Amino acid sequence: MAYEEIEIRRDCHAVQIPQGNTVVIPAGTAATVTQSLGGSYTLQVPSFGGLFRVAGRDADALGLAAGEGGGGEAGEAGHRCFSILGEVSNTSVGHSAP
Repeated sequence: MAYEEIEIRRDCHAVQIPQGNTVVIPAGTAATVTQSLGGSYTLQVPSFGGLFRVAGRDADALGLAAGEGGGGEAGEAGHRCFSILGEVSNTSVGHSAP
């Protein structure tokens, strides 16, 4: 997903990165969507001075459709990764050197 400049459409909850503080970003606030991953969005909000994570359930507040931006790809890659790790782990169990 390329950076996308947006205006928040309704008040929405967000988590400040990396501090973890919960804030409400008011409707009308200018922001830039910098990342969409795993069903959530990372916003740069200049008027708040930082980065914020917005849950996918609030995608409508960003003017986006829920799941828009490739979160599914990350999920599929994660499943493939865990599958491969499981195969490696299963083949090495019981085959340790004496």
